[in-house]
Amino acid sequence: MIKIDLVITSNQSSLCFFTDEKSNFVMSSDDNDSMIIMENAGCEFDGICDKRGILHFLIQDNNGTLFYIRYDNKIWKKYNLLSSKEKKNSISHIHLLSSGNSLCAFYVMEHQGKFMLIKHMFSPDNLRITPSVIDLVDFRKDFCICTHPDGSTHLYYRNAGGKRRETIFDKYFSISSSVDLYDNDDTYVMKVVNSGASVICASICARKNHTALIFKKDDTEKIITFAIARNAQLSMCAKNDLIDIYWQEGNFIMHSESKNGGKDFSKPKFFKSEKGFFKYKKTGDMPGLYKSEYICKNDIDSKPSSERYLTNQNKYIKKGVNTILKNDIYHDMDSSQFLQKISQIEKDVERIGIGVDKICIFLDRLVQFKKDTENPMRSFSVPDKNNIGVKNEDNIKLFENMSIDDAIKDNSDKMIFMGKETENEHTV
Repeated sequence: MIKIDLVITSNQSSLCFFTDEKSNFVMSSDDNDSMIIMENAGCEFDGICDKRGILHFLIQDNNGTLFYIRYDNKIWKKYNLLSSKEKKNSISHIHLLSSGNSLCAFYVMEHQGKFMLIKHMFSPDNLRITPSVIDLVDFRKDFCICTHPDGSTHLYYRNAGGKRRETIFDKYFSISSSVDLYDNDDTYVMKVVNSGASVICASICARKNHTALIFKKDDTEKIITFAIARNAQLSMCAKNDLIDIYWQEGNFIMHSESKNGGKDFSKPKFFKSEKGFFKYKKTGDMPGLYKSEYICKNDIDSKPSSERYLTNQNKYIKKGVNTILKNDIYHDMDSSQFLQKISQIEKDVERIGIGVDKICIFLDRLVQFKKDTENPMRSFSVPDKNNIGVKNEDNIKLFENMSIDDAIKDNSDKMIFMGKETENEHTV
């Protein structure tokens, strides 16, 4: 599970909140000073800073008890909000919002094998308000919350029957309407945010034989990228015409941005992921308004770990290469068929290899192997490196004397991408 960290920033400073490996709920400041706020804490929590500068947190401990923690005038106070009779973690996907002196939490609770979307209103003066059930939901799908310019709060979720719904609350968190949304059943993940000028949506959907990351604004739709995992974690931050979209597949966080309100998006770039996503809330220049999004703690221009990048590449490239060398079905391929197979492996590495945008050097050498040999696959008598049967000694040495690991670590400054040479942006 990715550890979810929370960063609350103002114009003067930033505070980072997270659960460490010893199950402590920890606060860390800009000068790296840290303190333990709560022991035996679970990884499910959320927090906000209100317009008065008071910090509010909702966190579940490892016994399933839901606590409300408040920080005001340099004093920490902890309240037992909800206890679990079964002494197990039954709450997930916590989202905390504020309205005046009241707080409203939305979360998913498991009860007798069912998953309920809960609205929980409370205030520091009245912690005994009973939570109310909004709907039964699909636990596998996170829900998203968007505060609209008119002050209303919109919940987007998929219910237990598989229908995607939008439930609208007024500024006092009373339900004003709830409707079924017409969308493709193959919409796997959806994120809706208020950009200040309009409400925009990013989603991961099925498109023919691919999955695609799609941006929607008003009646327009734009595909940002293909070959994205169905279960990729998705996030979006927006303010006026500046839009940032983040998604995570495996160990990598990708990013694409638009500076013109979604008309054009930049080519996806790598983030470096160490702890995973941060849940980010901002206050100061917009008192009382918050944006709760997952972002990465590192700078946009940072690149993924070369070691981790090559490990994932190596795994899938080795699988494809071994298929070619050891499976008899490919022995009678002519040159064009062989090249098509190489191209297919490249596509598979892109698709399975968590969306990377470069193909490693070993595939480049396989393509060169095809070019240097008049009819390479017909020369294979037995799929054994000691009996390849190729007259070209250099090509024999390619497989006899070099492992795939060695080939990947070759000090070349070029990589092959869909048959075209591109500059290698990653340091190996």
